[in-house]
Order: sequence, then C-alpha cells, then structure tokens
Amino acid sequence: NSIATPNLAYESIKRAVQLIQDSILGDGNEVVVGASVGIAFFPTNTLDSDELIRMADKALYTAKNAGKNRIKIYGEK
Repeated sequence: NSIATPNLAYESIKRAVQLIQDSILGDGNEVVVGASVGIAFFPTNTLDSDELIRMADKALYTAKNAGKNRIKIYGEK
C-alpha cells in the first residue's frame, strides 16, 4: 500500500508517533516511550537511495533537536 501524497505520509506518521507515546510500568519503574521521525520523499527530494537516507537522517536530527516526539520533513523550515 503506497502513500499517495506527502500530506498523507505526514498524517500517517503523526498517528504512529501518537500511538507510540506512552509510559510503561515494569518492576515499579516508569519508562517513557516516544519517537522522533525524519522524512524525505522519493522522488521529490532525490532519486538516489543513499541520498534519500541521508536527507531523512538530517530531518530526523532536526526533529530530535526540536524536542521530543517531533516529525520533520527534509527541506521544510
């Protein structure tokens, strides 16, 4: 099943991040779970798979630097 538009991809990932955000209690310890995501689009951003991964990785670190549970799309401010 392919994602038709960048907006649909973003909304799908947003729902996934919201589902991941949770606290887990085990052995009396609370563990907080979350996710940050970086997105790059094929073929919009590049046709090269290595470059696509590099772009997504750059977006991921931008998301992490912006705070917890963030989603960033490569090339967006």
